[in-house]
Amino acid sequence: MISTQKKFLFIHLPKTGGNSIQTALMQYADEQKVTNEDGLDGVDRFGMEHPKYKKIAKHSSLSRYYRCLDAELYKSLFKFAIVRNPWDQMISHYFSPYRGVDTWNRSDFIQMVKRTAPLSYYLQNRGLAAHFLKRKGLFFENGRALDADLDMVLRFERLNDDYRQLCERLGIPYEPLPQVNKSKRKRSVDYYDDELVELIAKHFRKEIEFFGYRFEDLQSL
Repeated sequence: MISTQKKFLFIHLPKTGGNSIQTALMQYADEQKVTNEDGLDGVDRFGMEHPKYKKIAKHSSLSRYYRCLDAELYKSLFKFAIVRNPWDQMISHYFSPYRGVDTWNRSDFIQMVKRTAPLSYYLQNRGLAAHFLKRKGLFFENGRALDADLDMVLRFERLNDDYRQLCERLGIPYEPLPQVNKSKRKRSVDYYDDELVELIAKHFRKEIEFFGYRFEDLQSL
């Protein structure tokens, strides 16, 4: 999501509460909601379309924005994203309405996780070769930051508080985020056994280490 009016760029990682952010900030966005496909209701589920940058979509990566936007525009935007505990995020992803899944299947979950892109896919700017060469994957070796171009990282687990800070930095009035796309499933922790816990730990190792996420934290969600 881009706003030339308020000078921000939101990188929407799937299943991180991004629909709530986009709904709240839609009045400032250059894009429009797209509801021309089956299952898109414009409230909980919708696409995004930019009038000028046709290759940009709802879940485009930072690298895609870098390649598509005018250089001066890209440089001027305040860039932010949301992250979420991967053990929680993957259960939410499994039961996403887009997947059309209503019942739990352990084998299907394992295959879905293996196909899921890690955080680095969305937040690396592969266009900045000089910066990229100084890193091991997404993260700086000294752990200082995610990406030289990323200005703020919000956490799903405290999203309203972080969103309040974001509004202050963008100079827009704060209102509590709307709850959209809320699931009625069991708690995420109830789907896991030891093998599945380890699967997530290995697949998303870098972001788990960087943000200090733990499986045990799901007990309080």
